[in-house]
Amino acid sequence: LIKPLGILPFFVHLWSLESSTGKTVAQMLGASVWGEPSSGKGYFVNFKSPSVGLEMIAGFLHSLPVFIDELQMAKDYQGKIKFNVYELASGSGKLRSNRSLGLNYTPTWDTCFITSGETPITSDTDGEGALNRVFEIECYASNLVIRDGHRTAGALRDNYGHAGRMFIEKLLDGDEDVMQRPNILAVQQKYEEYYQACISNNTTQKQAMAAAALLTADHFATEWIFQDGKQLTVEEISEFLKTKERVSLMDRGYDLLCDWVAINANRMKGIKDEDKGDCYGVVEGNIAYIIRSVFSRVCAENALNEKGMLSHLRSRKRIMVGQKGYTMSHYIGGGQSPNCVCLILPQTVENSRFSELPDGEEPPF
Repeated sequence: LIKPLGILPFFVHLWSLESSTGKTVAQMLGASVWGEPSSGKGYFVNFKSPSVGLEMIAGFLHSLPVFIDELQMAKDYQGKIKFNVYELASGSGKLRSNRSLGLNYTPTWDTCFITSGETPITSDTDGEGALNRVFEIECYASNLVIRDGHRTAGALRDNYGHAGRMFIEKLLDGDEDVMQRPNILAVQQKYEEYYQACISNNTTQKQAMAAAALLTADHFATEWIFQDGKQLTVEEISEFLKTKERVSLMDRGYDLLCDWVAINANRMKGIKDEDKGDCYGVVEGNIAYIIRSVFSRVCAENALNEKGMLSHLRSRKRIMVGQKGYTMSHYIGGGQSPNCVCLILPQTVENSRFSELPDGEEPPF
């Protein structure tokens, strides 16, 4: 449904630190709709495949879902994930030249990727585009995805490739003009209804688009194939939608800076004669005056674009600035007044707020 709905490719990622939660068998169940579902064979690949191989399989399948297992196979010797969501969520492969300096064939695709692993596929330092394109679902051993995994896997290996054909035949039934066929028009109309319901949940447009596509697909799979009335609801999928604040790299950066100030409180007391350690600035009231060079280092260490971060903080009025630029000179002791980023910290609730309660009113704790 990705192409007729006119949306971008996205990921649904199942992860769990616990083993035997049913992640892989759940993927096998989804893969069995379209093809042979054994992990690591044929239709169902794993992250050990190089990026070129994943591009080629996505281009070959084109509109069919791509199933990729075992994210931990994509880790480097330091334990970091080498996989980049953008490589597949962009919908096209890399440009590559041939010996005659011409361009080789570049694969393209309109599909979703259903993946699994022991960890989330994104991290807090990833950009908004990566987070927007991923649904991450944590699985628990106490609430198995598939309860009888061994028996289910055996049945799936013997029976596959039927439901997908039924779905496509029903979808394309009707007029010669594909985009004017009644069921495709019905799919597009139902998608718009789900999209409006999802976007009202303080999520981003891309998250709402992906969620609406999943809901639409399950709605018509239920109507055309299963006929049991158990399609997904907006309420059920909403718990996996990321909020705008969760997706925004700049909002996450502000939270990180506030945490950094708290962690380095001993070095944010200004310059004092008895201190022998480094000084990063000073905190006065709810303003943290961070020396500019220190601020630059913190941004670099946490993969934050310094200029973008400062622009965001200024537009949201989270820093105090002069008439020009992003910094102000501030006295931090020892005769020093360096340029500082004047970060406005969140206001805290103090116990004194409850010291003057009306007679007979109990404190809220």
